[in-house]
Amino acid sequence: MITIEYCSFKGYGRIIGDQEHLDYTDVGDHLLNSYELAHMPKFPEGSTSLLSKHLTREIWDQLKDKKDYWGCTFKQCIFAGCKVVDTPVGIYAGSHLSYAADAFAPLFDPIIEEIHGYTKQD
Repeated sequence: MITIEYCSFKGYGRIIGDQEHLDYTDVGDHLLNSYELAHMPKFPEGSTSLLSKHLTREIWDQLKDKKDYWGCTFKQCIFAGCKVVDTPVGIYAGSHLSYAADAFAPLFDPIIEEIHGYTKQD
């Protein structure tokens, strides 16, 4: 049996039961700030932003609690794309160091490659 808990005020849900325990945060204009991204963002069907395309559970788990050198958080970088789900890109660097390998490169790199057609190695 699968039970779904949902809290519309906080915008997150949890599937509990025979399947793996999955947490998510519904995205949309109801979000007020990046602190509300408590769980993996769940984009609506048909989302076409590069953020929704490239943000995987693996990348979320790797970056969700990270900050770049200047203190910009990963959640701050993706917040605008989670609030405005029809934006074409959906991720914005907090500083030039947000692109660094020890910061948020696992998400920025494939998005930049898709937009510009080249990688860091090119």
